[in-house]
Amino acid sequence: MTKRLSVEADVVCRGRVPHNQVAAFYQHAALMVMPSLHETFGLPVLEAMALGCPVVTSNLSSMPEIGGDAVELVDPYSVDSIAEGMRRVLRDADLRQEMIERGRRRAADFTREMMVARLLSVIEQVGQ
Repeated sequence: MTKRLSVEADVVCRGRVPHNQVAAFYQHAALMVMPSLHETFGLPVLEAMALGCPVVTSNLSSMPEIGGDAVELVDPYSVDSIAEGMRRVLRDADLRQEMIERGRRRAADFTREMMVARLLSVIEQVGQ
């Protein structure tokens, strides 16, 4: 597919990446695209944001909640929507920089300590 579209030099299709190499991929990527239809949490979105990689992701499931205002949301059922989201992020350097900064801040809201504190808060509320 990449050959037919003449994007071989710009697109890397690696399949499964070893855990110890994931950070390098995010840090060197122009953007991460995850037009998922069903997600329970969206850890790859958080990983990408924490490592300074702009994210284009689905407007469905947990993605809007996880990404907040730090991601470009697209309709995962629409190739045109996905392409436009990617185009917008890749062509607008100011937007990319804003997304990187917002993404790092957003990812910081999901530290292990913050998640445990939120879980304990929910457990306390349920127990009342």
